[in-house]
Amino acid sequence: MNKETLNLASRDGNYEKEFTSSFQSAIENMNSEDKDIYEKLLKIITEKIENGEMPKVAGNSMIRRLQYGEKEGRNGTETESLSILNDNYSSKFNPFILNNNYLSVFKVELNNRSLEVQEIYLKSFQITSGYELLYPLNMDYFEQNFENGSEQIKNAYRLNMPKVLRLAPNQRIIKYIAIPAIDAGNKKLQVQYIEGKSVETFNFQVHINNIDKTFQGTDYHVISATGHDPKYYDYFFVVSFGSGMTFSLSGNTIFINNEKKSIPMSVYGVAIKRRGEVYFGKNENINLSESLDTNIKVRFYEIRKK
Repeated sequence: MNKETLNLASRDGNYEKEFTSSFQSAIENMNSEDKDIYEKLLKIITEKIENGEMPKVAGNSMIRRLQYGEKEGRNGTETESLSILNDNYSSKFNPFILNNNYLSVFKVELNNRSLEVQEIYLKSFQITSGYELLYPLNMDYFEQNFENGSEQIKNAYRLNMPKVLRLAPNQRIIKYIAIPAIDAGNKKLQVQYIEGKSVETFNFQVHINNIDKTFQGTDYHVISATGHDPKYYDYFFVVSFGSGMTFSLSGNTIFINNEKKSIPMSVYGVAIKRRGEVYFGKNENINLSESLDTNIKVRFYEIRKK
């Protein structure tokens, strides 16, 4: 759902504004010195994206790293970071996750084969997990938990089953129903649609897929090629792989498993000198399989006020 909700959010372009507007609000609450620095950084990142010097997704990752600190970054050892494929997408626009906890979500395909308008009622669905009876969440839940106008609310309206759904003749659509997270220990799952005395029942078995894999790789250190002493600079880095995976670093160290070393990698960075100078740097299309050097060097240059 993370990939699907990100794609939906990107259709109107507003999701990028959410990255920057949230950061701008945070900047307004900073002291005057920090405010000047971070306003300059936001301007730099925006310009680099517009000029094609930095991918949009890398720029957005950098903005989030600057705003939320180390907790937003990774070091490459996380399960999602070890993957070769770009199967890790931000959950920022997913309405079915709250406080890092996912709801249980069911994809429902509805097809009206009749010649009359059919009405489907959300309250007619019920889900049984073990001996627990659950009912789908309606839009009231999402409106109470997400800010009005946010991409989560927009996606909830797009995806979540409404209280009443009207299907035209021969119309086929897909909607989702969400319930509080089920207990995965209950192997039997039942979805029912009750209309009057009529009951449609769908039985499912719950299976848990456990993946056990050992990764071999190398720790790499991202450093300045310009000779800047790290004692006097704060560095922030984002890595982007040719497979499409992009994420910010929590520090300047990243673990790369051996399977990913042949995938071209680019590093983008910003640096802040203690007295307020800001720098931008990048090193693109790195092939780690061609070198034994464990230092990834990024050349920085100062961004001066225009």
